[in-house]
Amino acid sequence: MFIAQSITSFYNLEQDRLSLIFTDVDQKQLMGQLTRQMFKGLLTKLPDWLIEQSTNNAPQSTDQKHKINKILHQISQQEVNVTYSKTQPEHQMETFLIGSLNFSKTKPEDGGLNITLRFINPDNTKNVTITLKQEQLHKLINEILKQVKNWDLNNPWQNKDTLMISLDQANKVMH
Repeated sequence: MFIAQSITSFYNLEQDRLSLIFTDVDQKQLMGQLTRQMFKGLLTKLPDWLIEQSTNNAPQSTDQKHKINKILHQISQQEVNVTYSKTQPEHQMETFLIGSLNFSKTKPEDGGLNITLRFINPDNTKNVTITLKQEQLHKLINEILKQVKNWDLNNPWQNKDTLMISLDQANKVMH
């Protein structure tokens, strides 16, 4: 099992795949290739799974849970920092096709939510594990969505029915 400390992602146009470079504490690297179909499947299940893992015990309707999840996603985009740079592997590294992606939760002492992702190849010989805070996972998914914008994907956290209105009244701008 490969336990990653960080993920670097880039879109490989020639292969039409998302490349994820996993780096462990010893700076060893392993590259996983994520297909459009696999990522699309993740986007159909992950939002509802995250809603089910909510730490809020107050009774809420499904619609309320979805709205809270969208707000958490938006907040994560502002609070979690990422590093941008031109990324191409400088050396040959072991590469595998991601055949399945499992996620599970743990609740740390701070009361938040940690998500453990397991990237597994089709014959189950490669297994990469990384644990992210819920906010980091939201940020990672959003960054991936930016990189694969030419894929026919919908951001499940994007609010399509929001209408932005700006008014300028006596030099006071209201949104």
